[in-house]
Amino acid sequence: MSTATDLNKPTDEFFAKRGYICANTETFDRFSKHKKDLLGFIDRLAFSPTQNGEWGPIVALQITSLGNRGARLKKIRESPWSKIWCACGLRILLVLWDTRGKELTNVLIEEVTFSPASLPPLE
Repeated sequence: MSTATDLNKPTDEFFAKRGYICANTETFDRFSKHKKDLLGFIDRLAFSPTQNGEWGPIVALQITSLGNRGARLKKIRESPWSKIWCACGLRILLVLWDTRGKELTNVLIEEVTFSPASLPPLE
């Protein structure tokens, strides 16, 4: 398994066990034949209806394999929207799946943060 589509279901299940509901935010551009992420970096949004979620009530997810970590982290860091997202007090999680075996059992969750000085002021 190595495609983003393959990783959505296990990600949804992982977050459901932690009280979250995941919603797809990717769209498919039929002309370029590429997926487009919400704000250029969000594959899915995870919502905790009880407001008691481990990572807050609303979390942006970028889902990928461990091997693509660097490219996805760069994508998030280069998006101007990611800093605005964080300046609003929301969180971004990089969901990294180990796709080397037949089963997707190993997942690493990495929070993407920015230094406070790099965040835009919200006035």
